Amino acid sequence: MYIDLHNLVITDNDKVEEEDINSKVSKLLRTAFNLIKRIPPTGSGKDFLWEHSTKRIIHPRMYPKEE
Repeated sequence: MYIDLHNLVITDNDKVEEEDINSKVSKLLRTAFNLIKRIPPTGSGKDFLWEHSTKRIIHPRMYPKEE
């Protein structure tokens, strides 16, 4: 499971101030993290991983397989 923040799009029909957009993004990210916390990790002791290059949050179950 990952959440793609690179392609995040927020649309609003009304004119929106920058503070409103920042508030909506913050609320969306809080919701995403809360949903992720509900998914039990693998028990391997790994934490969620932020991948800078792709701007993704990676669940421990989705880590690349170790050879």
